[in-house]
Amino acid sequence: MCNHPYKLSELYVWVKLKSLSSGTFKRYNQGMANRRIKQLFYGLFYLLILALIAGGVYLSVRPAPSCSDGKLNQAEVGIDCGGPACLPCAIGRLKPIKALPPQFFGLDGTVTALLEFQNPNSGYGAKSFRYELTLYDRAGSPLKTIGDSSFIYAAEIKTIVLPALEIDMRLVARGEVGIRDPLWEEAGKFPKPPVETREVTTREEMSGIAVQGLARNSNPFGLSRLNIFAVVADNSGLFINGSRTFVADLKPFEERFFKITIPIRSGEISSVDFKRTRIFVEVIR
Repeated sequence: MCNHPYKLSELYVWVKLKSLSSGTFKRYNQGMANRRIKQLFYGLFYLLILALIAGGVYLSVRPAPSCSDGKLNQAEVGIDCGGPACLPCAIGRLKPIKALPPQFFGLDGTVTALLEFQNPNSGYGAKSFRYELTLYDRAGSPLKTIGDSSFIYAAEIKTIVLPALEIDMRLVARGEVGIRDPLWEEAGKFPKPPVETREVTTREEMSGIAVQGLARNSNPFGLSRLNIFAVVADNSGLFINGSRTFVADLKPFEERFFKITIPIRSGEISSVDFKRTRIFVEVIR
């Protein structure tokens, strides 16, 4: 005889309920798992949408690749150099054009400035650059600023004379020359055309000192312009004054006469050493 405390009917109900509760629990766990999978899926979907939106915003506002962004991109050979978009990397290693301290001389009421530029690079010239000459008085205050553009060939030492600037020579204590924006070009693509000056003479005239001679184009092609500068010096070699002229449209191998008149104080003419006259030529192809 069975001593189990439950009756058979009660035991059946208990087993049935347990079976039902176990199935319900399994279905509940399965439902929860499915819900978590859906939540994870939706979360990943929304994250993907947000990532795409953020990426689109970034792409729309980020700066385009350039030759000054400090990054190796757009098929550059080096950072910000080389490739189809940027300047050759050799340009980044070039030494800057150097300006020597300017020299000043001239008459009372005006001043003549002699500027000297040096390009230490034998493989590159500058097809153009900007320069500014600032004149200062003894107190260090700026008196006048003159700006212009020029060019310089590979390994060239170039002299420019700025005559008769409208400022009293007696006020000028010093000057500074600044250089910017050089446009470099390989020497083979920007060679210096040879020119000659000959039969140059210096003599006294009523209006001052006359420097004259012949300028010859030694090239098989024409030259658009020669800027010719002349300065005269005293017996000790100090420059007294200077001026300039130009010769335009020289044909191949053509020779042309030039004359430069330099104003001189009447009392200084006797101190001029005609043998110390200097000629500088700027050749523009």
